[in-house]
Amino acid sequence: MMVTFEGGGAGSGPLSWGQLDIWVKMSALGQSLAMGGVRPLPDGAGVEDVADELRYLMSRYESMRTRLVPSVDGPPLQVVHGHGEIDLEIVDVAIGDLDAGAGECGPAEVAAQVEARYLAVPFDHVDEWPVRMAAVRAGGVCRYAVLVMSHLVLDGAGAVLMMAETDARTAAPVQGHPALEQARRQALPAGVRQNAAALRHWDTHLRAIPDPRVPPSRDVRSPRHWTGVLHSTTLPAALRVAALRAGSEVAALRAGSEPAPALLAAFAVAFAQVTGVTVVPLRLVSSNRFRAGFADVVCPVSQAGLCVVDTAGDFTAVVRRTQGAALAAYKHAYYNRLDLDAVIAAVVADRGPQFDLDVSINDRRLGGALQDVPRPERTEFAWVGSQDEPSSALFLNVDGSDEAMAITMYIDSHFLAPADGEALLWAMEAIAVTAAAAADDAAATVTAADGATATATAADGATATVIATAASDAPVAGDAAAGDAAAPGHAAVADDAAAAGDVAVAGDLAADARITATSGVPATADVPATAGVAGAGAGVAAGDVGEAAADVEERVVAPTGS
Repeated sequence: MMVTFEGGGAGSGPLSWGQLDIWVKMSALGQSLAMGGVRPLPDGAGVEDVADELRYLMSRYESMRTRLVPSVDGPPLQVVHGHGEIDLEIVDVAIGDLDAGAGECGPAEVAAQVEARYLAVPFDHVDEWPVRMAAVRAGGVCRYAVLVMSHLVLDGAGAVLMMAETDARTAAPVQGHPALEQARRQALPAGVRQNAAALRHWDTHLRAIPDPRVPPSRDVRSPRHWTGVLHSTTLPAALRVAALRAGSEVAALRAGSEPAPALLAAFAVAFAQVTGVTVVPLRLVSSNRFRAGFADVVCPVSQAGLCVVDTAGDFTAVVRRTQGAALAAYKHAYYNRLDLDAVIAAVVADRGPQFDLDVSINDRRLGGALQDVPRPERTEFAWVGSQDEPSSALFLNVDGSDEAMAITMYIDSHFLAPADGEALLWAMEAIAVTAAAAADDAAATVTAADGATATATAADGATATVIATAASDAPVAGDAAAGDAAAPGHAAVADDAAAAGDVAVAGDLAADARITATSGVPATADVPATAGVAGAGAGVAAGDVGEAAADVEERVVAPTGS
């Protein structure tokens, strides 16, 4: 069934930095890094209902009406079309042909098969719209909708916005800068300065850090790349309490009560335990939605920032350093990817290939808006897949919320043994639980302008009070600079402080900015790096953190040779 559409913003031009970043990854992996899924439809839904949704999507969002034009000596150009038509696939399931007792599982299975087919076949971005949609119909009624989009259309934060607006059929004009406008602004002097500052940040840190060489993998496998998932309710609760303890000792840092730095610190310390690399050049995915004009865009704008974490000292000290390092990473996670690749290549030529450490974390929890996750009584880990197709050396996607967390690990067995990858995830939980247990008697108060309070309960019932930071207290360029300079143990960050004007001049910080670390798949959850705890949502029951400590300790062991 052909669905016609019409929308604004037609034109052509270069790719935006967010699109270019995705294009480089897709080209390297030979994949579209597609996003999407299957959704059950309300009773009585018809083909026209699904067609109406597809028409809405194609008409509203410019990125869904975008095709690429190849270039001879560089990245492709993009063309946004003002109108066109797209095929809605109708897949009929004959109820009478289903196995006895299968019932409604028949349409569900067919929908899953359609999704798998859509995901398996790379998009032709030159001659195909970057959107595929199907309606699975049984008994004359549409039971499921399948929607899959190329990563060039949106990232994780954009997906959350797209789903909310589509459910509400929002008719208000689209807000924010679409990709063509972003590309235009990136070529202006302010954009050039932002790019230069970001490149300087990466170059300075990569040339200053100790050698991050990871020992050779002790278990090189075929298939080469493995995927594992850790489900936990203990980890997010422990991180919240540990973050509150860090906040009590760093009251001047308004981000001290947020769990995101604690999550990053737990990962860095665990990575150091498993690999021996004690200063970790972590690639931290940022949604970039804190930049002016980006908060309400669907198109991909997320990029990775370089977050150098020194794991020396106790966990509270690491969290403190991580706060400043993460803030610097977010600030500089906005650049021309081809320029950055040239900078990294120059560092590699001078210092060695280990300085291009492909280790990333993507906290895309978004309060659970992107993906709901299971809530097991005990933490669980399982290997869920393996493949030979290219993937990252080590990439973590963090989904869920502050109550339940799922960490999906993509690991290259030629980089790190799968058993060591599993040990790393268990170590993250053990580190957080130990830090939370040390916070049993802590009570921290962080002062903010509006005086709102929120409470977190530690394992023994002790409470820590956090004063929420109002939106008006969100960081401005000066805050970012101060955060960079305040990061102990990272002399290179002083250069970031000197470049504070780069952010302000570029006009990238919105007035009510909350710096987040979110992106696409695998490569988004809100990770506030500077704003305070939101009053209503800050309460965390961590009553079983102490009980979990012994259980976790039993399962975390130092990796040994085999």
